Amino acid sequence: MKHLKLGLVQTGDPLKLCTDQYNAFCDAMKDVLGVELIQSEWEINGAEDAERIATAFEARAVDLTVLMCCSLVGDGRVIQPFIRSHQEVVVWCLPEPTREGPLLLNSMTCANLYTSSATQMSRETGGKRAKWIYGLVEDPLMMPRLLSSIRAIRARKSMQGATLVQVGKTAEGFINLGFDAEAIHDKSGVNVVFCSLEEIFRDMNAVSDADATALAGTIACGARCCTASPQELDASARLILAVRRLKERCQASAFAISCWPEFQDDMHISTCLAFGRLGEEGIPVSCEGDVPGALSMLLARELSDCKPMLMDMVAMDAEADVISFWHCGMGLPCYADSQGFSVTQYPADPRVFELPGASARRQAQDIKFAPQDVTILRLDGKCSELLVCEAQIVPGPDRGYDGARGWYSHFTMDGKALSCVDFLNTVLSYGAPHHYVICPGHMEAVAREFAVRQGLTLVKPEPYTDGLR
Repeated sequence: MKHLKLGLVQTGDPLKLCTDQYNAFCDAMKDVLGVELIQSEWEINGAEDAERIATAFEARAVDLTVLMCCSLVGDGRVIQPFIRSHQEVVVWCLPEPTREGPLLLNSMTCANLYTSSATQMSRETGGKRAKWIYGLVEDPLMMPRLLSSIRAIRARKSMQGATLVQVGKTAEGFINLGFDAEAIHDKSGVNVVFCSLEEIFRDMNAVSDADATALAGTIACGARCCTASPQELDASARLILAVRRLKERCQASAFAISCWPEFQDDMHISTCLAFGRLGEEGIPVSCEGDVPGALSMLLARELSDCKPMLMDMVAMDAEADVISFWHCGMGLPCYADSQGFSVTQYPADPRVFELPGASARRQAQDIKFAPQDVTILRLDGKCSELLVCEAQIVPGPDRGYDGARGWYSHFTMDGKALSCVDFLNTVLSYGAPHHYVICPGHMEAVAREFAVRQGLTLVKPEPYTDGLR
């Protein structure tokens, strides 16, 4: 995660009514992770002041300017130099100290003038719009709205120049996981680079026995129970250490790794346990060579510093209003319920491992997810469209399938409640690929702001009907 430089400037405050709020804002920023606050040496009392301050902020590479309206400086040109210098702008409107007698600040009119001027400028030149915030620092309308902007802009900055490594190729036949590396770079700044499976196989074989044994022991000790053999744990540990080494060598931020059939054919292992443990370390890894999936995981991590996971939709109970999201065994232990996780045999079709002359190591994690609020998101293969919604993991009608699993309900998208059938219709009608990124908490607002700032199209909810639309 890169640091975000936030510039703070105020219009003139002749009555000194805003000093306490200015100081409160500065104090609040000290607790915001990854933010460097840069305070202007001057106030704005006209367009010339704004030009001088915008130039100074540009010289210090300010990413986001907060323009605090302490009085009405009645010139719409004030906001223009900040937008021209490619800074994102948030206009802070302060409530009046009283609601009777003289109008002391006229802050709302000032904010209205500046946001209106910015919008007009954006329509004429294609420049940026300004976002407004209202209230005192301690008010519920103020800081959460600002934090959405901070997280969205910081995520965009962190993804610029990041490296995503595809190891191997996209799984055979999964044409819905296709991608355009050039378009991804143009839209997000992320560089997609390629690595052969043979390279990671060599790294696995180069891992020392001592290092593999130590990591295998750590994995086994953290599990509720472990039915994997020492040889199976050793194989997963070697893969984890090989990916760590590749991460350092490539300065990679995320991986999309072809998990079958080569790992089974050549190394006689499944990758699920290793991928889940890497995710627990904060390293996004998508299986089946899914580059847009890995990009989506990277976005989720940068938006909230979370640990995302990649899931399939596998079952629905319309009466209970739930959908099951599942994956083989690469779920993250940090999502587990009070039972924790177990290291077990591969919980999918055993025929995958019926290899002539060899016994595949079938290591995976069995995890039931704890009830919690989550966000579901997915970028397309050109990084031009974003699917994002929120849901809750809830107790389900039954145990669910072996592997990493949970029942999801209470879907919402763009402020609209969706039944599980509505959600299913939305994603299938849109044509979303079969991998969905799951991350904890409420992230839809910040993800949507990221999409708007990046010029991405947002998928709209499409409630169920009997007819095709």
